[in-house]
Amino acid sequence: IAQERGQIITHELFLQGFGVKNERFIREMLKWSSDPREIQEIIDRKEALFQSYLENEPRFLVEVVRFFVQELQTHKIPYAIASS
Repeated sequence: IAQERGQIITHELFLQGFGVKNERFIREMLKWSSDPREIQEIIDRKEALFQSYLENEPRFLVEVVRFFVQELQTHKIPYAIASS
């Protein structure tokens, strides 16, 4: 989305956005827009790209989760998996 908009998101800002609602991230952290309609359009585009990516690369997510769970087990760290 940033590339489409001619914007750059630093790795640090990207990480700060984890757990932050899309609306707030776009409006307050990225400062891309304060217009609710434009923000929703950005969110809809982001979701469409994400869904397309998962359809084309379904193994990626599974492999990341598998690796993460193996690491937790190796270090005997309790864990639970949830998804929104």
